[in-house]
Amino acid sequence: MRKLPMILLGTALVFLLFSAGVSADLPTISTLSCDGITTGSCTFQGNLQKNGGFDVTDVGFVYGTSASNLAFTVSEGYRGHSYGKYSTTVSGLAAGTTYYYRAYAVNQDGTAYGPVMSFTTTSAGPGPFSISAPYQNQNCVLNDGNCVNAQWSAAPGAAGYRVTLRDMTTNTLCFSNRELGSATSYGIPSENLTAGHAYCLSICAYSDAGETCQEQCFSVQAANGVTPTPVGSANQYGNQYQNARILDLIASGEVLPLQSNDTSGTPMYRYTFTVRTNPDADQVCLYLYNGTNSSLIGVNSTYAVIGSPIQMREFTFTRTMLWEEVQNLSAEACIYHDGQPIRDREGAYKFIAVSSPGQGQTSVSGSTNQFMDRVMNFFRNLFSWNFGRSSGN
Repeated sequence: MRKLPMILLGTALVFLLFSAGVSADLPTISTLSCDGITTGSCTFQGNLQKNGGFDVTDVGFVYGTSASNLAFTVSEGYRGHSYGKYSTTVSGLAAGTTYYYRAYAVNQDGTAYGPVMSFTTTSAGPGPFSISAPYQNQNCVLNDGNCVNAQWSAAPGAAGYRVTLRDMTTNTLCFSNRELGSATSYGIPSENLTAGHAYCLSICAYSDAGETCQEQCFSVQAANGVTPTPVGSANQYGNQYQNARILDLIASGEVLPLQSNDTSGTPMYRYTFTVRTNPDADQVCLYLYNGTNSSLIGVNSTYAVIGSPIQMREFTFTRTMLWEEVQNLSAEACIYHDGQPIRDREGAYKFIAVSSPGQGQTSVSGSTNQFMDRVMNFFRNLFSWNFGRSSGN
């Protein structure tokens, strides 16, 4: 009879010891260094070394901007009895900010954590700033001094500033990336401004980490007491400025015979540019853009009339030139009025890319295409030789 209590007592002790041993077996987890740090993301890495004798139901990371408050959690989910490294990429982080993180693993007895580690996201360059003068879409007067004095707020983290000015009326670059040091104002030279033209001013704050840019557009209404027609408004010279429209711009070309002297055997091309407008256009101009360079091909007031009553007017321009792939050649047709191309409204101008004849949208024409001549001569000779041989037999 004494054996039964002893057996019960031993069973209870074994149960208590087993329970105590199991309750202490949390997973063993370590936190590894963060990888692939950018301005807004990082890849957390952890290593599950032991599961504690139970299935690991979840692994992941907790992180935040304070070591004592890791408020955010990213989970990699169920691991079971699998050991080894795992990782998670987080995004949407703030640039130039220090974050703290640690790995975790969960089994039926609780959650185990690895040590806390930290990293700092890279800087995204200078902070935001704003241009205060000239203000957006301002009509400036050169001789009152307000137009030429550009001013802006300081950009946090900026090592310096660069300024660029583009003439939007003629689509030309006045100057580019002028170094200003740490100054937050710049006097635009009056020789870079023309009354009646529209401009866009670009200011870039830069640092070793990158740059932040802002742009402001304005127009010059007057200079030296002379007030021209403001850019973008109607005028007293009839319908051409207000209603004229570019309907289409077509480029066609032909290959000219090889030149043996000036061009060292490089083919030349003769392009014909056809500009179609509505009946209100009396003059059009054509520009060619070769990479960053531009040139005015000409202004034309001679046109053919299409349709009766008049449906459109057709202006033509011709140009002989070399064509090279690296040129990135394009053409622009503009309504031309009062000595200026018009680009202040939709329909007053049109751009197209210009390919070599036979490529892209540029059609090939004329009998001077040497490649086609050679093909046709080959077939002529082939047929002549076959017919001659047949008659000889």
